[in-house]
Amino acid sequence: MRKDIDPRPVPAAILGTVRMEWLERYEELERTGLLDRLQVIYHTPLVMVIAPVGYGKTTLIHSFLNKKKDLDSLWLSLEQGDTDDMWIWQKLINKLKLVNTALYEQVKEIRLPRTEPEIDSFIQLVKEILVTPICVILDDCHKCKSEAIARLITRTVNEDIVNLHIIIIGRRYPNIPYEELMLKRYCYIVDQYQLTLSKEEEAEIFRINGVDLTEEELSELDRYTDGWISAVYLILLDYKKVGRLRLTSSVLHLLKTFIYDEFPEIIRELFMKLSLFENFSAEMASYVLEKDISTTMLDGLIERVGFLKYDPQTERYKMHDLLKDTAAVELERSGIDKTGLYYRYAEWNDKEGNYIPAIIYYKKSESTGQIFNILERKGRFELFEKAPAVIEDFLDNTDRQLCLNHPLTWLSYIYFLLMDGNEVKGKQLYDEAYCEYSGRNRQDEENRSLMGEMCIIEALMSFNDLDKINGCMKKAYQLLGEKSSRIFDSTMLTMTYGTPDTISLYYSKSGELSKTVAREKEYALYYMRLIHKIDGGWDGLFDAEYQYITGNIDQAGQLARTLLEKAGFRKQICVTICLYFILLRCDIYQGNRAGFERRMQELRNEMLGAGAHSTLILEYELTAGFVYGMIERRDKIPEWLQNFQLEQCNYVVRSIRSGCIAYGILLRQKKQWNVLDAVAEQMLMPYESSRHIYVYIYAYIYKSIAAFYGAGDAAEAADYLKKSFELAKPDNIRMPYVENSGVLLPLLQEVSPDVKYAEQLLPYCKAYLEGLKAFEGKKEEAVLTGREMELLEYVKSGYRNSEIGNMMNIAVVTVEKTLTNIYRKLNVPNRTAAIAKMEEWNKG
Repeated sequence: MRKDIDPRPVPAAILGTVRMEWLERYEELERTGLLDRLQVIYHTPLVMVIAPVGYGKTTLIHSFLNKKKDLDSLWLSLEQGDTDDMWIWQKLINKLKLVNTALYEQVKEIRLPRTEPEIDSFIQLVKEILVTPICVILDDCHKCKSEAIARLITRTVNEDIVNLHIIIIGRRYPNIPYEELMLKRYCYIVDQYQLTLSKEEEAEIFRINGVDLTEEELSELDRYTDGWISAVYLILLDYKKVGRLRLTSSVLHLLKTFIYDEFPEIIRELFMKLSLFENFSAEMASYVLEKDISTTMLDGLIERVGFLKYDPQTERYKMHDLLKDTAAVELERSGIDKTGLYYRYAEWNDKEGNYIPAIIYYKKSESTGQIFNILERKGRFELFEKAPAVIEDFLDNTDRQLCLNHPLTWLSYIYFLLMDGNEVKGKQLYDEAYCEYSGRNRQDEENRSLMGEMCIIEALMSFNDLDKINGCMKKAYQLLGEKSSRIFDSTMLTMTYGTPDTISLYYSKSGELSKTVAREKEYALYYMRLIHKIDGGWDGLFDAEYQYITGNIDQAGQLARTLLEKAGFRKQICVTICLYFILLRCDIYQGNRAGFERRMQELRNEMLGAGAHSTLILEYELTAGFVYGMIERRDKIPEWLQNFQLEQCNYVVRSIRSGCIAYGILLRQKKQWNVLDAVAEQMLMPYESSRHIYVYIYAYIYKSIAAFYGAGDAAEAADYLKKSFELAKPDNIRMPYVENSGVLLPLLQEVSPDVKYAEQLLPYCKAYLEGLKAFEGKKEEAVLTGREMELLEYVKSGYRNSEIGNMMNIAVVTVEKTLTNIYRKLNVPNRTAAIAKMEEWNKG
């Protein structure tokens, strides 16, 4: 229930006439030495400013950035209640919109990267899109305990991205390996020792404010404050008031005595009540306090009080931590009702459409019903994605029966848990919900609809059983009265789940590929109906994939090209990526190099134009890794696939082993036969209840290759190949063999006299190898970026790394790292070989 905090109105005129003649605004000392040292920001990926409260950390960075017009700054002040790292991430992304629209448009759909593939993809995206310098400042970083954010910062800093500079401000060191980063010269630290005022600086602060201290006074001041900047300024204010030094016991006592106690009662009340919140606007303060708070009055306070700041970017006011802490102590002593303040703040955010802060503060005010009101509106799925921990904390700590009495919210929560990979908890809550809802009157339309939604959740829990999924979907559609679902959300689910091969998802029994395609079409039909999109788009994709993997290249390409335009019109980007995957492999088979290069650029543009959702990035990179691997363009293969580790991937990639298939291509080229055999073993291990025939075929092919080339055991290699034939032949699956023709052809020829299926594959393999010839040649020409070519020219001219760094305005470690990347891209061991490669290009 709403609780009014103060029924007595205060006329605006009273607030408008508040005077503070007693308080003279001090002039701040410009710390030129420290500001000069901060030039390191330009060539160091991470700068940390770490010291206790009151050492001028935030002021220092503001002073530096205010003078740098060539640096856009994204400033995020973390809050004490920021326990949800996804919500912190979302706030950071929202801030990005204010400073770099191009980058914001590409990353706005990306969830906080957690796995190594997600982090690699995000970093690569930033590298490509960030063309102007930006400084990301995380203020009060000690309030953030997120391991995922710490890991992302560490990885990003290690990449030394040219136009990205990160500044961390906090009272304690964050959980990142800063000592290791310092050794690499990737991190610079401004600590308490550097921020502490010298005796000369203390004297200068008093001097520029019209006070010349005696040597004795200065020594006494220095001994008392020990260079603590906030204490010095507070004592200065008191000195100007009483004309002498008054040194008391603590800085908080100084602030309370010299400033806070001198405020009119109405201002003290304002600060007390607003100390509950990290920042505020005049409108918000007026609403929460139910008093007319004007910007004129707040701006006047800023003019007179150095402990209140205004951020023009967010249009919010913020109290210095010392003032806020003092006001918070006084609030506790006052007995003012905090619950009512929390409620008004939540209500204001609710009206403004800021639903996550509204939920957080409704919870503080124990207004459970208001939170359910928010969660039962449209758009709740977006809230689940933006701040899952906030929603989970509320629902897990609310009376279970009350949650069950709000079925749309509760079932949506279960649905989100399942889609987020938390299957154990999702199933447990589903069982509880089923017991609650199944006993209700099945004839009641609302209850029938409720059971229909339950059927959708049951389908999600049957991920590897397509027949059961279709049965549940059909039943759901009937129970819902052939209407769309209220919990099934197309933005949270793509039918591809992040893999460019949809057939591989459910193909679990050899000899039933055609039946699998038919069942997948049935699934697609009900899926589109349940999300209220009946324009189709999926059926043709299944057919195109079927035609391709069975070797009908022309039909597959023709069908994929026809469908591509329709998918683009319907904005079905996941379908679009899958269709490009087919067409790119057709281009390789047919030797269409120009078409391949054009399509890869089109695909990249499509993915970026759609807003790089994490699932779409994964799908795109698996596509790129596979097709670039086929034409031996290692430089184009995503970093995480070049250093592939299955356990670091999400549950879909682990389940269907799509990353293993792409990684196997790279291992085959590197002739790392033992590793290829180990990867094949991983592919043959069932993932929970799943059995993916397409993956098993690839696994036996890889084991065959490893045995033939690694162990030199032709008999064992033939045995593995025959095992793959047992799975592939019933459905005429050909392309896994064809796409490995370069190494598999000799073995196929060896077994073909005895195995008819092997003989049937030979013409396809020979045609594929003929098509690959179009992709041979100077693959390295497009490898190096312009910046890398410039650096290599300096190397050729005989400059040392330090000299190159000065000329290119980059750190020596960046020069060294760039050279290492060049060697890797060119597959050469040293600078001499790299120069020779460059000269070879120039001659060509």
